[in-house]
Amino acid sequence: EILSMIVAQFMTPKPVTVSPDDSLETALQAMDEYRVRHLPVVDGEYLVGVLSHRDLVGLTGWGLLGPEEGDDEDRYRWVSQAMVRDVVTVSPDDQVIAAAVEVSAQGIGCLPVIEDGKLAGIVSEMDLIRLVAENAGPNDTIETLGVADAITVTPDATLAQLDDLMSAKNVRHLPVVENGKLLAIVSDRDVRRALGAGVGRDSSAGTFMNEGVVSIDASTPLKTAASMMFDRRIGALVLTHGDDRYGIVTTTDLLEHALGVLGT
Repeated sequence: EILSMIVAQFMTPKPVTVSPDDSLETALQAMDEYRVRHLPVVDGEYLVGVLSHRDLVGLTGWGLLGPEEGDDEDRYRWVSQAMVRDVVTVSPDDQVIAAAVEVSAQGIGCLPVIEDGKLAGIVSEMDLIRLVAENAGPNDTIETLGVADAITVTPDATLAQLDDLMSAKNVRHLPVVENGKLLAIVSDRDVRRALGAGVGRDSSAGTFMNEGVVSIDASTPLKTAASMMFDRRIGALVLTHGDDRYGIVTTTDLLEHALGVLGT
């Protein structure tokens, strides 16, 4: 029974971690390699903070992996400079619903799990999505969760236009479509990385868009779709309707659904 589950039953044990003395380059590489958006920061076995993808983007704009810029003392270089120290945590014996509510209410994306003062695991958005995959009803389909008609762009949309559109519409993913055909997807992460790497704001989406877009039929069972997002560690699926119409479902949509299920 999902409502009686405790954190220990669905947390990720032994998560990828960094230390306060690691460079932000090292943290970024770990996020990319393991496809995670949050890294507990530990001193030995003890949690001292959390570093998120959002923290990195906000402080550096992804301008990390280039050559050193002299002796600029204001340049962020170390995990200790960017991590959040006041961290909300849970214990392995806490109920699943309490952890899910904390992740949603705090807008933090993850909860470190602490046992006897030491880091025992982590509860992330992806763990909650796995919970959706394992407990979705047989008649639930993915199209009931997402946006039926997503905002799309063409390959010649500029970086400046994409940045402005995401901000204006408060979206994080834009399918790239040309002549009715889905070509790729551009995420806020792609935009931030391009800006941080010095890509010109007049450069077209075609120069940096992610052609590894995953699309599924809108009638796909929710269980299947959620499993796909968890297995591939992706933040969005493009929904196809069979008539050149494209929708989108994101991890946020699935988290809201998970809270609804847990609240029943």
